[in-house]
Amino acid sequence: MREAVAFARAHDANALTAVLGVSDKQIASYDPRAGVLDGRQPLAALAVAARREGKSLFVYVCGRETIASGADDKQRSKQPVLDALDHGLRADEAGGTAATFREAARFVGTETMFSYRVYQMAP
Repeated sequence: MREAVAFARAHDANALTAVLGVSDKQIASYDPRAGVLDGRQPLAALAVAARREGKSLFVYVCGRETIASGADDKQRSKQPVLDALDHGLRADEAGGTAATFREAARFVGTETMFSYRVYQMAP
């Protein structure tokens, strides 16, 4: 978790950040500005804000495999955001301009569900 935040801050100390995943609220220990994503709309709003403010946008994803497995309702509810990170946001979702993301870093945890991937919105 700490390494994921350090990675994003090393690239842009003023970046907008958000988190999705298994232990999403714990990221606040290292990045209190990171918003918890509970759907595609908050991600789209951050994409619009990042463009408007000329900032980078990083999304920390904890336990990507657990989300993708859809093991329970909570994980299934996160899949639309994961889909947006993998396939992008449509222009009609993201303020008129499509938003795409790339996996910028991966940090392997002691268990798969606690591994972090860092996605960055393309400029």
